[in-house]
Amino acid sequence: MSPITKTKLSPVSFALAMLLVSCGQSEFRGDNSAVAEQVIEEAPPGVPEQISDTEVHFGDEKVFHIGDGKYSESSCKEQIDTYALTGTRYFFEFEVKEPATAIDVSINKICGVDYPRVSTSRLTGRTPGTNAYPSRPLAVSADKLQLDRLILGPGKYALIVESGIGQEDPGARDHDDFLVGKIAIKADKKIVAGAVRTE
Repeated sequence: MSPITKTKLSPVSFALAMLLVSCGQSEFRGDNSAVAEQVIEEAPPGVPEQISDTEVHFGDEKVFHIGDGKYSESSCKEQIDTYALTGTRYFFEFEVKEPATAIDVSINKICGVDYPRVSTSRLTGRTPGTNAYPSRPLAVSADKLQLDRLILGPGKYALIVESGIGQEDPGARDHDDFLVGKIAIKADKKIVAGAVRTE
């Protein structure tokens, strides 16, 4: 076995060597389409932003992909392609701390709702004794949604955004795939950010 010899590299040579090593570890494997693979993963939902004592945001810096991953003819396909699928139903949770709190909920980014009357948004009480509020359909091609103002008592609540199954093509029977983001929950009294979860 020949002895290992040490070679001193100039700073430029060292930088080139490191660049070649890092390229070799990339997920991109040349131009061969059989092996080329670009992995684009959505960051975990994480903790929402507590903007102030009376305002919580979800998805200011990212969006959430809702659906079942079947969206070849989606009106928002290029954007949906960049986000991994996580579920057909999202829960954006928050807590109301005081009685008679006025709540305004808006979804300020929506892209890709293509099936009529099946995908919905609703606010549900998660604490026993709190009320559940009726669902509101997401309109085809909608880019935002504002819910009616609600007066809530203390308790834990969740804004639920859910993808429904399309009825237009009985043979397909797949869930609508779309994106939501820039969700704002504003109150006139103290509210506290909860978690984001999916099913």
